[in-house]
Amino acid sequence: MKKFLLLSLMSLSSLPTFAANSTGTIGIVNLRRCLEESALGKKESAEFEKMKNQFSNSMGKMEEELSSIYSKLQDDDYMEGLSETAAAELRKKFEDLSAEYNTAQGQYYQILNQSNLKRMQKIMEEVKKASETVRIQEGLSVLLNEDIVLSIDSSADKTDAVIKVLDDSFQNN
Repeated sequence: MKKFLLLSLMSLSSLPTFAANSTGTIGIVNLRRCLEESALGKKESAEFEKMKNQFSNSMGKMEEELSSIYSKLQDDDYMEGLSETAAAELRKKFEDLSAEYNTAQGQYYQILNQSNLKRMQKIMEEVKKASETVRIQEGLSVLLNEDIVLSIDSSADKTDAVIKVLDDSFQNN
């Protein structure tokens, strides 16, 4: 009975020590900041915005042409001045251009979504590598995404260190 009591007492007394040690080995990383503030994240975001703008410009030209044809189709005086064949051709052109626009828009969104997914995967791979480097350098047991932590001391935030490793890695490549 004395051995059990002694063992229980030793176990209980070691719990606060273990808890104190384990909290010092946990760090957090704000992924959003890594994406927005790292050189890699900024570069990838700029390339994505450039692609979006290119698509928007090409879609804008089609929209202008569709709008112009639509205005003509809605103008009764203009349509009355056309022959039946010319009016039919104008309607057909509008239908074809509308179908082409809808197809292009669907492809545009699909390409943008795929590109964004690849971009995020690439950045996340680099954040994981940088996080592992920081975890080892700082002697941490674990680095967690800040979004899953309800409360932790601000000294556990290792986001700046991860961003620095990301930037160093980006400059070396």
